[in-house]
Amino acid sequence: GESRDYGVRIRLFGDLIHASLLRYETSARNRATFTGSTGTVRTVANNIWDVIDPTRRIPTTAAVGAVEDAESSGVELEIIANPTPRWRIMFNASRSNVKVANVGTRDQEYVDTFSPLWLATPSAAVAGSTSYATVAEAVTFLQDTLDSLNDFLDGSTQKGHEPYKLRLFTNYTFAPQGPLKGFSVGGGLRYQSPATTGFTRGANGEFIKYTSSSFHVVDFR
Repeated sequence: GESRDYGVRIRLFGDLIHASLLRYETSARNRATFTGSTGTVRTVANNIWDVIDPTRRIPTTAAVGAVEDAESSGVELEIIANPTPRWRIMFNASRSNVKVANVGTRDQEYVDTFSPLWLATPSAAVAGSTSYATVAEAVTFLQDTLDSLNDFLDGSTQKGHEPYKLRLFTNYTFAPQGPLKGFSVGGGLRYQSPATTGFTRGANGEFIKYTSSSFHVVDFR
C-alpha cells in the first residue's frame, strides 16, 4: 500500500490554542475482504468437485481468497484550546471516503483456473442447488454471480465506513490549594455519521445502498 499526507500546524496566543489540519490519501492492493463472492465460489465449486474429484473440495474453514483494492482520502481538523491553565477544550472533526475496487479478483482467478477442467464434462449432473443441474449450468451460474456482484461492488463505499466523525471534550481541574484539590470535572460529545452496511440491486437493476443510523454520545465525568 501507499500513503501520502499533507498538513499544517499552528499555535496562537502562546500556548492557548493549538490547531492542525491534515489531508491524507492511502491505497491498498489485494487486501483480504469479507465483501464479495467467496462463499458462493466455495459452495458451487464444491458441488462441482463432488462430481468430478471430491478430493479437491475446498474446506469450509478456508476461503478461496477474496481480495479487493481500496482507495481512501480524508481531511481531519483538530483544535486544542487552553483558556486557563486548568481548563482544556479539545475539538476534532474529520471527513473521509473509502472506495473499493477489483473486488474478488482471486475468486475469478480460481474459476478461470478450473473452468476448463470442469467443462470437460459439461453434462454431468450437479446436486446442491435449484439454480443449476449440470456442470455447465453451475459454471455459468458461478460466472454470472461473479460478474453481477463484483462489478456491482467496484467503486462502492467500503462497508462499515462512517464518512463524518466529530468529537468535543472539555475538562477543568480544580486548584490544588482549594477544598476540591485533586478533582476535575468534564464532559464530551461524540458523533458518527451513518455507516454503509450493505448493498443490493433493485427490481430494475438500480444500485441500492443500506446505511445504519447516526451515532452520538454525550457523557460527563
